[in-house]
Amino acid sequence: MRRTRLGDVTGAVTDVGDGGDLEGVPFLPPAPATRLTDAAAVTSAPAVSGAAPLPGIGSMAVVALALPAAAAASVHSVASPAQTAAAGAVGPTGATPDQVRQALNATNLGVTGAGFTVGVLSDSFDYLGGAAADEADGALPPASQVSVLKDLPNPNNPAGTDEGRAMMQIVHDVAPGAGLDFYTAFVSQQDFAAGILALANAGCRVICDDVSYFAEPFYQTGVVGNAIQTVEQEGVIYLTSAGNRDAVGYQAAWNPIQTATVGSTVLHDTQDFGNGSPTQTVIIGGNRMEPRVPFVVQWNQPYGAVTSNLEVVVFLNNVVVATVTGNGRDPSILFTLPQGNTYAIAVQNLSGPRSRPHQRGCRQQF
Repeated sequence: MRRTRLGDVTGAVTDVGDGGDLEGVPFLPPAPATRLTDAAAVTSAPAVSGAAPLPGIGSMAVVALALPAAAAASVHSVASPAQTAAAGAVGPTGATPDQVRQALNATNLGVTGAGFTVGVLSDSFDYLGGAAADEADGALPPASQVSVLKDLPNPNNPAGTDEGRAMMQIVHDVAPGAGLDFYTAFVSQQDFAAGILALANAGCRVICDDVSYFAEPFYQTGVVGNAIQTVEQEGVIYLTSAGNRDAVGYQAAWNPIQTATVGSTVLHDTQDFGNGSPTQTVIIGGNRMEPRVPFVVQWNQPYGAVTSNLEVVVFLNNVVVATVTGNGRDPSILFTLPQGNTYAIAVQNLSGPRSRPHQRGCRQQF
């Protein structure tokens, strides 16, 4: 499972209307971790062609980060051991090393990993306990071959699930001779990057993670990306989970409508999502695991030095239920939407004189 965190920032809705489930609810809580669920579907208008970005704004991205179950498809899918293992069904204690190797098409892999150390970044290693037993019974290498550079603090909110240790068990099944190092990636983006460098400095020749932050930059290399590039230049092989979000988005050149009305709300300098529509429909179904679904807006200006400020307006049944505005510093807006509703999303540009929309342009992705 790809594990995700909202980000390292806090805040709240700047204005809330009479909006049912959304009324009075902070849209940007303090950085909780959230699993990507199959809760949301985006009804996208086609990309607007022929409207090139104009000076001053560049490009923008808006992403609803969840997949409907019917659309979920991994870029590189691997069948589970239960589906492929000829040695029999996976037992209650998990797959055997032979089953794991067969599931990964590594049955005839002629290497053991001896002489290498693999670094793993995830939520936690021994938050729930049980690591010593894994080292003793062979699910992990002996304790002398396992190094935890930093684990998730305990207690923590959210609590760790020891998914990092599960990843290390898989590595051990495939490469039983390799040493294993762990560093939590769930403290912050900055600490995630520090962990990548620390693992490389500890001698890890291969490093893998299954974590992403929704606040990581779309249009420039962030602190985590910089750390990955640094260790790769030192010869480290870096692997990361791709996730299943590639198609869950909308991207088009900024094509503003000078004035538009939704219900009784007048929007200015707002994106045309196609055929003159000032809104994008976002359908969020129900899911038992997560009550809210993340929504991200980014545009192509430098972090810490934006020159344009955007605002997302959320409608439910043509009534404004929330507005979420950029912080005036970073080209990113991040909030969550409660499940079980069909929303209309508008994006308007608040910066600059609204009477001259031709001076502003951007790209979008939902």
